[in-house]
Amino acid sequence: MLSNHGAYVRSKGGVYGCPLKSSDQWRAAVLGSLGCGNSHPGNDGGKNSPAPATNGGGGSPSPPALDDSDSCAKPILPAPDLDPHPVRPCTEQRWDGTTEFRYDVTGRILYRADHYTFGGPPTTDTIYASEDDANTRVETVTTNGALTLRKVTRMKNGVPLQADYFQVSAGGVEELSGHYTWTYDASGRPVSMVIDSGPGMAQMTETDSYDAQGRLYFVDRTQRSPPSDEVVARNWTLRSWHSNGQLAGELHGCGDPAAASTSHVSCELGGWQESRWDACGNPTYIASEPHNGGAWSVDWSWDGANPSGRHDRWGTRNEWKSTESYTLDSSGRVVSSSVVVTNPPELVGWSLPTATEEYRASYVYDTDGHVIQRTLDGKTAFEALFDSKGGVLMRHDDRGRYQWTYDGCGG
Repeated sequence: MLSNHGAYVRSKGGVYGCPLKSSDQWRAAVLGSLGCGNSHPGNDGGKNSPAPATNGGGGSPSPPALDDSDSCAKPILPAPDLDPHPVRPCTEQRWDGTTEFRYDVTGRILYRADHYTFGGPPTTDTIYASEDDANTRVETVTTNGALTLRKVTRMKNGVPLQADYFQVSAGGVEELSGHYTWTYDASGRPVSMVIDSGPGMAQMTETDSYDAQGRLYFVDRTQRSPPSDEVVARNWTLRSWHSNGQLAGELHGCGDPAAASTSHVSCELGGWQESRWDACGNPTYIASEPHNGGAWSVDWSWDGANPSGRHDRWGTRNEWKSTESYTLDSSGRVVSSSVVVTNPPELVGWSLPTATEEYRASYVYDTDGHVIQRTLDGKTAFEALFDSKGGVLMRHDDRGRYQWTYDGCGG
């Protein structure tokens, strides 16, 4: 839907800049930047995922109850961040083109222009724009100057109530392809959104559930196809918190959430993603298991308050593993590490010469503690630059070179 253009700010559980990779690409990533901090819950069959209790009948699970007393009274030092993301950038420059952004005072995107060049002259320009007029919001998408999508939302005091979504043909004819309806509870919190695609077409419903603290802990998305009204696809998001209020976990899955602790079914739409944090907000496990294959995982470990290592797994039919063991300076900051890659035994002697490979990594930081360089056996594998406010200006790793600016676009 058009509203997807409104979410560029990095959020926990989000995935940015980490496209699906082949096994060779993941091997390069691990030996290079180890930058995509996303991993899959699939190899443990979901056994490490939080086990949501359900109210029965395949409805909303009960809010997860953590019986820990975790706190962050003694700060835990973070592991090196090799995947810095921009927050509300004005421009982004990549190998395939550039993107421009403009925001309102809340940070919602009002304008996004993607100019794709793929190393040559511009080949595709896609522009998203959003304008409010009293209680009506009009969002449009143009491709190479031609209107292709339009969404008209009727609001009350800035809150969306209903919307119509139009697709525009090459001849400029608009065709209604979806109608949105939102409902709210007595306190004004959204509780459901229904998307009707027209008679005889699929209907999608999103239902929101809140815990006793008013936190959105469960988002349930179902798709039904007429005439049987049978649920043909179900995707959901489940969140949990530490006792100190810090977000502890976020799991995106499909099927029955009650079965998530024992198995991960194949998703008709989307895939499995999971993120976990300690009580200080440091990532401990971040995961992705796409429905079309390419599962991978990353987890971090600590020795008391100090980071001790990182572990990666990737591959579906053949599994690679990587273990990075950190060496710290007197302040507890990672300055170097040893990396051991374990190759799939079934490929050793065929496409891979040895069962294991060993490397030595080192880290360089700026005065604010951001990682600005990582070398592997003396060769630069990761570089980054940051401004005085901590915003990332440049990142260069196996995914390419990205550059961002921040001034003059609102927000």
